[in-house]
Amino acid sequence: MRARTGFEHFEHELKAGVRRRRPRRLLGRGVALRTVLIAVGITSGAGAIAWGANALLSSGDPVPYVRGAPVPGIDRGVPVPGTLAVVARAADPAGGPQWGLRHWVTDRRYGCVQVGRLYQGKLGTITNGKVFHEIRPGVVASSLGGCFNLDGGGRMFAALHARVTTGGVDVPCYAHPKCGRAARTIDFGLLGPRAQELTFVADGRRHSVPVGAPLGAYLIVQGHVPTVRTEIGFHHQNPRLNRFTIDESNLSLTPESAVIKSVKYASGACTIRVRTTNRGSCIDLAGYVPVAPIARSAVRSPVRAFLAPGGAAIRVRFRARQEVVDARSVYVIEVHPARRHGWYTQDYAHNLPAGGLVRTTVGLYNHQRGKYRIVVRFKSASGIRPPIGWPVKPGQWPIVGTANVIVP
Repeated sequence: MRARTGFEHFEHELKAGVRRRRPRRLLGRGVALRTVLIAVGITSGAGAIAWGANALLSSGDPVPYVRGAPVPGIDRGVPVPGTLAVVARAADPAGGPQWGLRHWVTDRRYGCVQVGRLYQGKLGTITNGKVFHEIRPGVVASSLGGCFNLDGGGRMFAALHARVTTGGVDVPCYAHPKCGRAARTIDFGLLGPRAQELTFVADGRRHSVPVGAPLGAYLIVQGHVPTVRTEIGFHHQNPRLNRFTIDESNLSLTPESAVIKSVKYASGACTIRVRTTNRGSCIDLAGYVPVAPIARSAVRSPVRAFLAPGGAAIRVRFRARQEVVDARSVYVIEVHPARRHGWYTQDYAHNLPAGGLVRTTVGLYNHQRGKYRIVVRFKSASGIRPPIGWPVKPGQWPIVGTANVIVP
């Protein structure tokens, strides 16, 4: 069975001292989205890059895509024209290129954000303090952000909390205090159309900044902040042997980071509590619109399954009664070998009109031979969806149809 995972946890322990000064703020309006941009820069610790006024960076290879370049109507899709824009900026504590938060909506109705350093009109990462690597729109490796589910009103809600290098490279980390090379703690995301003001703590002081409709974009950049964590299990004489659990979420619909203290919405104020949930602390005030359900009886359709040439795969065919035009729904093919406990799923993540013919090929489970049962489901989440993935409930997704095939 395919595992469903979220973002990895991040953690780092700051070893150097911190040079402090008041944060710098930049407020402006995006021309395309008419959104108030929040930009906050806090001084960083040791190891920061020293930048001259006329420092130039050399160009390196772009940050690679994780699954290839975006394709229209498939997987995460491509940006909808007119939606791609930098919606927030922040100064780096050590100077040099600003940080930027870029947002767009895809043709498969994902909302996407990326954070990096801004240089010569491009968003990217900086390696070795001198080489700039462009981050292109799409799912790329070792970068901040991603593509997330929209709500029932077509709007994106996401609050992210991460540790990165000074150049903007993501530092994955679990619960060990010394893994990674993080030098910055960054909080960013979209608070939704009702957000008005954000209060947070940086450099030991509280700051309040306004946010604006329709996105509620925010970006907070500061020196490394230790992760909120709890020691579990035995207390060893050697502290390195102790185990910890992280008590704050790195991705949720609304904020849960210890950096952010409260959000003022049009309908009231929300106090942020540090915890690890998908919804965060402010879902009731944020203006999130639940996704409407689809009737279970409206998806049934005959399914055919037969052996592909060569006998190494199975061909699956069926008519889609329900259209797939966005990321809120997808057809899923389950591959069940007879008399085996294991099975796996494969998504048909393509835009598809109602009545369209699905023609796809699935592999064999662990290359096993024998009888297989193919189950096709229409996966469509309703209610409040997490930023990534699907609510997992047995039998939640209705069956389109089933078919059997023998692999000799």
